Amino acid sequence: MPLESNGELKLTNSASEKVFVIGARNGLQRRSGIFLNPATGALEITPGLRLKARKALLREARRMNLRLKLRLADLYIRKFLLGIQSARVKVVGYLDRQLHQIVSCCHGLILPPLDK
Repeated sequence: MPLESNGELKLTNSASEKVFVIGARNGLQRRSGIFLNPATGALEITPGLRLKARKALLREARRMNLRLKLRLADLYIRKFLLGIQSARVKVVGYLDRQLHQIVSCCHGLILPPLDK
């Protein structure tokens, strides 16, 4: 999470937006949970905020996992429906060819009437 020159945090992830509302400001760095350590120059996070960030990231990962599983199920259903449509087209084509053969075979023949 980069710290910009004006002292505000630049957010890059939707999960991090839920955790780090707007962190470092003038004089409020200690209360925000994120502060810049002047001795090392490192951005430090309090343990409570670290747990909150972890929970938010895990929640986002679960949502992504669920979306992927639902998309996979959707693809399987679409493949199944496409297979049904393909089988229907094949059956109609087969019956059409058979009917065409019957008509071409019997063309010109006079069939005897059915006796009752």
